[in-house]
Amino acid sequence: MPTVTIAAPRAPSPSSVEEGMLPPGEARPRWFYSHFPTGWEFVEGADGGFLPILDEQISTAGVNGVRAVLDRNGRPIGVDDAPLRTGLARKGAIILEPTDHRLGPWKNYVRAYPCVGGGKAWVFAVERTPGKVEGVTYTILGNGAAVAHDAAALFREFRRWLVDNGIIPQIPQPVYVQLMEVERTALERTINAATSNPHLAAGVKARQERIKRMEKAWAALTESLSVTPSARLTMPVSE
Repeated sequence: MPTVTIAAPRAPSPSSVEEGMLPPGEARPRWFYSHFPTGWEFVEGADGGFLPILDEQISTAGVNGVRAVLDRNGRPIGVDDAPLRTGLARKGAIILEPTDHRLGPWKNYVRAYPCVGGGKAWVFAVERTPGKVEGVTYTILGNGAAVAHDAAALFREFRRWLVDNGIIPQIPQPVYVQLMEVERTALERTINAATSNPHLAAGVKARQERIKRMEKAWAALTESLSVTPSARLTMPVSE
C-alpha cells in the first residue's frame, strides 16, 4: 500500500476499510480549549509576542465529574461535561467553546478524522476559507501506521487572533513580571555556566537578546493600551 497523506478531517464513512482512514489506535475523544489567567508565554516570530497558553480539556466519562449519557438501551451516546466546565470556571479559566460564533473564522476549531472501526480522531483544524480545511494532518505509511503532523504556525496565529480580538484579555502585568523573573534567572545560570565553559558565551548573548525583545514587546503593548485603555478590560461575555 502506498503512502497516503490525509490533508483534512472529513465526515466518518460507514465503510471501515475505506482507504485513507486512520488506524484504530489514533482515535482520541472530543475536547475543547481553555485558558487560565496565568497561562502565558513569549513566542518569537511575526505572529508571536506574549501569547496565551491553551489547554486541551478532554470530556472523558468518569473523570472530573464527567458522566456518560446513555440511550434507553444503556448504550453510551455522549457525555455530560457540565461539571468539568463548572470546575474550570471556578478556577478562573476562559472556556473556548468551539461553536462560539465570536470565534469567527476559527469557529468549530475541533474536527474529526474517521478511524477504522468507527472511532474518530479529534484534532485542531479550521475552515477559514470555504472548502479549505487547515490544521493537523496525517500521513499513512505503507504498513498502515499513521504519522501526525502538527499545525504549529496555524495554532500560533489562532492564539494571536484570540488576544487581538478580545476573546482572551491581554497578558496581566503580574504575569509578565513572573515571565521576566524566569528569564533573568535562566540568564544568571547561563552566565555562571559560561564562566567555566567559554563555549556557552553564545547562549548568554541569546538570552540577553530574548530579554530585550520581551521588554520591547511589553513596552509596545502597554503603549497601545494607553491609547485604547478599554482593551485591558475586554472580557468574554456570556451568551
